[in-house]
Amino acid sequence: MARKSRKEENLKKILDSILVLGTEVGFEKMAIADIAKRADISPGTLYIYFKDKNEMMLWVFRTVGLQIEEHLLDGFKANDSVEKRVKFLFKKVVSFYLKNQNAFYFVNHFVSVNYGTKHSI
Repeated sequence: MARKSRKEENLKKILDSILVLGTEVGFEKMAIADIAKRADISPGTLYIYFKDKNEMMLWVFRTVGLQIEEHLLDGFKANDSVEKRVKFLFKKVVSFYLKNQNAFYFVNHFVSVNYGTKHSI
């Protein structure tokens, strides 16, 4: 398997840091310095990838959404009966949640405070 690029590694660390800090301190109280410290990168590195915290939060929302979509569709069979598809998707949602509770917390918070409408998705 190919080694991840530095950018990919940094973005993964940023994503993980935001998801953990979101549950620890909340997104409103989270500062760029907190994210950088948790990710073990310099604050300047964050600004290489994002212009500000809002852009970072929108990126996390999109990234988590894509992860959920990919997980749900893996093994999905459109030709199955409605009952089988519903059961399949329910199991997939539960399994994703159990493995990614911080991501679910982030999405729930993001949507409940209408973050996307305030900061244009």
